Amino acid sequence: MTSRLAAAVAAMLVLAACAVRSQHEPSTATDPERVDLPGVPADRVVNFPAIDPVDGSLWFSSYAGEAFNRQTIVRAPRAGGGWGAPAPAVLPEGDRWGGRAPRFSADGRRLYFTSNRPRSAADSVPNWNIWMVERRGAGWGQPVALPEPVNSDQAEIHAAATAAGDLYVPSRRPGSLGLTDVWRVPRRGDGWGPAEHLPAPINDARSQPDLWV
Repeated sequence: MTSRLAAAVAAMLVLAACAVRSQHEPSTATDPERVDLPGVPADRVVNFPAIDPVDGSLWFSSYAGEAFNRQTIVRAPRAGGGWGAPAPAVLPEGDRWGGRAPRFSADGRRLYFTSNRPRSAADSVPNWNIWMVERRGAGWGQPVALPEPVNSDQAEIHAAATAAGDLYVPSRRPGSLGLTDVWRVPRRGDGWGPAEHLPAPINDARSQPDLWV
């Protein structure tokens, strides 16, 4: 891992630590602290951290070498003032397609992630889409691909949900100014309304592949 990449990963985990403190305990610390997770091999890159709002566990996706497009989503349980050893979650370890960028709904009932697994048996050309699993007691249900207009026949990645249930989705669908633009997909009852392209300066001729809300 390069020093620049290692620094970026450390910064993301620091942000995760700050987030969990703000939810669970007051802090008087003025300086960020690096998060050390037991059981993470030195050759693994960790990215896309997220805190489960229900139990405070730390979720992220991880890969080794050049396998960015085939990541494993893992969960580190809350343990005292930090987290325990992470283990694969939602998808089995070594899953053929993998997943990345786990993001929770505000109430913790849903987990969204990105995968290029086929959406159906008739899907002969896998594409990047937004998938969702719902909490089932102490576990999770089966992953399902979200319908249009959240997903399209173009790539959708790294979605984030608001407290109202709206999704902000980086997408390459027609109408984008750059390679990937951010689209807002408003919640409508049990589904979503038409996707809305966000104006400048949020979107421009460059790519906007990720966001937090």
